[in-house]
Amino acid sequence: MPASVKILILVFTSAVLAACTSMSAEECQMADWYTVGYEDGARGYSTTAISRHRKACAKHGVSPKFDRYTAGHAKGEFDEAYNIGLRVNDIQLEINAMQAEHDNLADELEELLTRIANNEEMIISDNTEPATRRDLMVQNKELEAIAQGLEGDLAALDQELAVMKQRRDAIHY
Repeated sequence: MPASVKILILVFTSAVLAACTSMSAEECQMADWYTVGYEDGARGYSTTAISRHRKACAKHGVSPKFDRYTAGHAKGEFDEAYNIGLRVNDIQLEINAMQAEHDNLADELEELLTRIANNEEMIISDNTEPATRRDLMVQNKELEAIAQGLEGDLAALDQELAVMKQRRDAIHY
């Protein structure tokens, strides 16, 4: 049997044994069942986890207080869900701000491209003086450089938005 399989079996066996003896005699006698339930709920365990505690504590003559446990469990689940919601909301607020910045940059780029197109129309027009054509061509080179910078900023922002959306979507509800 490969060593990795042996390690896996050892880890699994340890986890099963730990689950069977979830609480010591002292823990059973001193237990605040609300807190035990809260911690189990916050860890995502179902309320059936109390059966593990019941088995462990029965050996020491202690019975869990089911009503206290379930009240704590519900609160633990709520707090965990609330904290997840806060994290998702914080990330979504960042995404919204980034999206607004993206939209503003996209609008600015569109305006620049429109100005460039209008200048090009004037440059090729028969009615435009040669000096004005030269000025418009210089202006277009400057506008094109600005537009290129905006395109780079938009591409970088698109990447940041994708990363933030992945972070948001990676949070498990």
